[in-house]
Amino acid sequence: MDISISISVSIPIERMKNPTEAWYLSGGRAITVIGCWFKKEDGLAHTILKRKKDGKTWEEDLNFSDQQWTAK
Repeated sequence: MDISISISVSIPIERMKNPTEAWYLSGGRAITVIGCWFKKEDGLAHTILKRKKDGKTWEEDLNFSDQQWTAK
């Protein structure tokens, strides 16, 4: 069974030069990256991420056993 879950990366709002570059603001934090991950075999999650500021999209794998990211 495939599982997909949305994820986000946030930073304190005061770290942003232009808070309008965030996807949204919540609880004093700016959500700067959004994405989703898809379960892969061997404890890996394939992640597709997008940044609002410049529209950059990239893919990474997350290994849940050692919490390491690997760029694709």
